[in-house]
Amino acid sequence: GGSKRRQEADAAARSSVFELQVADTLDGEKQPQLIVKGALDREQRDSYELSLRVRDGGDPARSSQAILRVLITDVNDNSPRFEKSVYEADLAENSSPGTPILQLRAADLDVGVNGQIEYVFGAATESVRRLLRLDETSGWLSVLHRIDREEVNQLRFTVMARDRGQPPKTDKATVVLNIRDENDNVPTIDIRKIGRIPLRDGVASVAEDVLVDTPIALVQVSDRDQGENGVVTCTVVGDVPFQLKPASEGEGEPQNKRKYFLHTSAPLDYEAVRDYNVVIVAVDSGSPSLSSNNSLLVRVGDTNDNPPVFSQAVLEVSFPENNLPGERVATVVATDADSGKNAEITYSLEASPLSSESPGGIFSIDPDSGDVSVQAVLDREQRDTYEFQVTARDKGVPSLQGSTTVVVRVADRNDNEPRFMQDVFTFYVKENLQPNSPVGMVTVMDFDKGRNAELSLSIQPGDHDQATGIFSIENDTGTIFSTVSFDREQQTSYTFKVKAVDGGEPPRSATATVSLFVMDENDNAPTVTFPSNSSYTVLPPSSNMRTVVATVVATDADTGLNADLNYSIVGGNPFKLFEIDPASGVVSLVGKLAPKHYGLHRLVVQVNDSGQPPQSTTALLHVFVNESLSNATVVESQVA
Repeated sequence: GGSKRRQEADAAARSSVFELQVADTLDGEKQPQLIVKGALDREQRDSYELSLRVRDGGDPARSSQAILRVLITDVNDNSPRFEKSVYEADLAENSSPGTPILQLRAADLDVGVNGQIEYVFGAATESVRRLLRLDETSGWLSVLHRIDREEVNQLRFTVMARDRGQPPKTDKATVVLNIRDENDNVPTIDIRKIGRIPLRDGVASVAEDVLVDTPIALVQVSDRDQGENGVVTCTVVGDVPFQLKPASEGEGEPQNKRKYFLHTSAPLDYEAVRDYNVVIVAVDSGSPSLSSNNSLLVRVGDTNDNPPVFSQAVLEVSFPENNLPGERVATVVATDADSGKNAEITYSLEASPLSSESPGGIFSIDPDSGDVSVQAVLDREQRDTYEFQVTARDKGVPSLQGSTTVVVRVADRNDNEPRFMQDVFTFYVKENLQPNSPVGMVTVMDFDKGRNAELSLSIQPGDHDQATGIFSIENDTGTIFSTVSFDREQQTSYTFKVKAVDGGEPPRSATATVSLFVMDENDNAPTVTFPSNSSYTVLPPSSNMRTVVATVVATDADTGLNADLNYSIVGGNPFKLFEIDPASGVVSLVGKLAPKHYGLHRLVVQVNDSGQPPQSTTALLHVFVNESLSNATVVESQVA
């Protein structure tokens, strides 16, 4: 039943759309014509199938039929239609060229070229056309060039769907492309001048006496990214006396733009550190995070907070005597940890605190170089030490100063000859002294010092080489020693020279004469020279009292008391007839001669010297008392 109804509907549609008209031709033929009497809409129905029947006029009539299929051809009567009037999508920035974004879709009810759609940009800026590619066939929108969100954060444009009919029909849609941020920008750090702190070409000049917590620069930090990618934290790197403090509490301040003050966090000391390279690091909160740094060279400015300092509290200098006026004695150098004028030093001389004596007349100093010169001729023998103070003052305001004590030790030159205390040294020495015994000591001195005063002593031969090999001298003490035992009876005195030579260069010398006298020892007994023990004297019995019988003559090789002789009769004088003068040795008759006294008297005479202990000798004095010598032979035999 349904099929029949459709057939009926189709027949009705056909009859309302088409009509068959038959026209007579000139040659008598009939020409059927199919006439369109209703509107055709291909989009509603693109074909019709008609049944044509032809019937003759016979009776019975005969007929035949044919099927006429009518195909409705398309005309461009439909515009393309987008699926949406607004397309919106997110695109990550820096997406690679060729990355697909979205596909635009439009439909056209027409067919053939009338239904073929191409996609083109409509109202789109040059930047859109430069950055994006629209495939005209597929409608795919893709990345042509990388997009930087920091340059453009949204692209809004229209696209057109256009068929190829003649004339073409179009439709348009709006595309909103939101560029999604990627963390592709490092933070930037800008350091700027603040207040009265000079800052130029990345260098800030800060005086060392600034207070702690003084702001010295403004630090501005920014990040072109968005959201967490643009949230920046900022710190100072390393152990430097500086820190960052926010310039504001942050209310209303963009997260990706912040301001800080760079403050001092500890005292600055130019003498300890003159330059600080302050490195500031900024890190964003992206994942992964990006960072950057910038640096500020803080140049610490000097203030005059250090006095000049000498390396030694006392400077001792050795300077030779007999100098030329104007000679440089020493150079004193003070250092000042400051700089510039604060470190420029001038020098001056002042009296030592321990002495009120001004050095000005003797010494001078160059105020710039610190060269100390002597203006007078120094004589070590007159004065061997000078002491004064050198003061160094800087040129800061106010000026600071330091001082050192200079001690000048006058060094010796060999300008003095050795000097013996006497030109002639006289010594007395006992004879028979043991060999190598000291016989005397010479004193010699040299007013020089050190090697110039180191003396070498030697014995110089006398005119007759008396001292050669006999005497030696000890260098340190000047003691003279003999190598022999003296015998006064052989030689009573010695004369020689002692020479002193100092150790200077060239050496100087001096000589002195030594006279050595040998003192007598009682080492010789008296010697009787008359009479001989074999001689005799004839004394007549008639001789008067005090008649000189004979004189005993004796000598002593010693001298002085040791040679002072005393005579005495110690034997052969039982009748006390004879007496001898103790000093002269004269023997006199002191008793009256009697016949019993006739004959030979043998007197024993003893000669003593006065030495201690005394030495003595004896001799026989023969006295023959008789009138005459009648028989000498008999007497001589008795004597013998």
